[in-house]
Amino acid sequence: MKNSKWNKSEAIRNALAKGQSPKTVAKQLGVDVNYVYTVNWKTKRDKADAKQDYGLKMVATKKAATKKAAPDTTDIKPVETVHPFHYTVGGIETWDYIDAKALPYHLASVVKYVSRAQYKGNELADCEKAAEHLSRHILLLKGLAG
Repeated sequence: MKNSKWNKSEAIRNALAKGQSPKTVAKQLGVDVNYVYTVNWKTKRDKADAKQDYGLKMVATKKAATKKAAPDTTDIKPVETVHPFHYTVGGIETWDYIDAKALPYHLASVVKYVSRAQYKGNELADCEKAAEHLSRHILLLKGLAG
């Protein structure tokens, strides 16, 4: 039998897929709106991972099917955009840190933007995005946003 946390997450995913707002979903299910944002964020991340895995399998299959395949088709490296340098500085990937701390959506975004700001190329833009997410989180805590 599935546990209640999984059932809530599944219910959140289904409600969001039907176009309901995070605030409405949180109210209907009796959960914190930040939990709804976190479930939504993790769902999107998992879909991106699955898409990446599928893409790598398709590349490997295509290479194996061609007459002049590369000498070693098992040496397929992940696409750079999935694990770019600016997400892995310091020896830990940003989302691994976010998962370990179980941060809600907006705080996770703050960590993401701040941790990569000086390495990605437009530090000011990333700092401004982090500030927007922090402001939004504060408004949610005060009950002024939804």
